[in-house]
Amino acid sequence: MFGAADAVVIANGENYKQGFDALAANYLAGQVGASILLTQGGRLPPETLAAVCSVLKGSTAASKTIYILGGTDSVSPAVATALSKPCTPVLGNVRVVRIGGADRYATAAMIATGAFGASGNDYPRGIGVFALGGEKPLRTAIVASGEANADALSAGGIAAQFHLPMLLTAAGSLPDATAKAITTLKIEQVIVLGGPDRVSQKVKGQLTALGVRNIVTIAGQDRFETSALLGTLA
Repeated sequence: MFGAADAVVIANGENYKQGFDALAANYLAGQVGASILLTQGGRLPPETLAAVCSVLKGSTAASKTIYILGGTDSVSPAVATALSKPCTPVLGNVRVVRIGGADRYATAAMIATGAFGASGNDYPRGIGVFALGGEKPLRTAIVASGEANADALSAGGIAAQFHLPMLLTAAGSLPDATAKAITTLKIEQVIVLGGPDRVSQKVKGQLTALGVRNIVTIAGQDRFETSALLGTLA
């Protein structure tokens, strides 16, 4: 039995997408109290549809929301249509919101900033504020590789629980969309996941240039140690 919620998040669960949209969505899920459910790009699995209906049916909210992550190459228009219509007679007012940027970096930035829809920019809980590395409490985000997903996977629970935006980067340079999100959100502290092969010194320099006061790097000898170190941070 699925628990009741006012919203669900739908992301592509196929291997070729590497789950990056779903990983970035942990922050969104934590903000709005949503479940994250997976779909194929061109076909909505019946199990997913059943879960959507079950979760939203238990909500007493006047309006419920289905967030679809990624562009039409990730979740097709046919899947978007299939998501809401069969449930609507039972659920009442269901709002379907697609959050999709030009690439995974832009999509993660849109999720972090709430830059979607007419009323999607008012997250109820706000950005997490933490004291790390001897600093006073600062507005904090996570930056992880957008090329290999293991580090972002390890941080998903922390992003949701502590309301930390999950932003993605290329190893060698900070994408424009990520840089803009750092500035828009007035991020003062960044938890960088992984070694220099995942997030280079150049990227850290770019973060500093954007006004990030404190960079805390969590990096082990491999993804397993990085995950363990991140767990102790929480």
